[in-house]
Amino acid sequence: MKVKAIKSFVGRISMNVGDVKDIQSKEVLNDLLSAGYVEAVDDKPKAQPKAEPKAKPTTKKTGFFGKTWNAIKNIRKTYKLYKIFICS
Repeated sequence: MKVKAIKSFVGRISMNVGDVKDIQSKEVLNDLLSAGYVEAVDDKPKAQPKAEPKAKPTTKKTGFFGKTWNAIKNIRKTYKLYKIFICS
């Protein structure tokens, strides 16, 4: 049975905290489990969840007087059109 060490110990089997081993001896396994030195680990690996596509980060660039960057771009487009049609 695969077990994970909760505490470090030395004896017939030695393990550090976090080590995972397969212990075949039932009497050693029962002693370690009852003493609280190890815990049982699933033999099957956990299925990893599918990664969700990352959304584009929404960073707001602020410009003059706290307006967002998109609003400033729209003002610039409007001003360019104004210059082309009115001032020409």
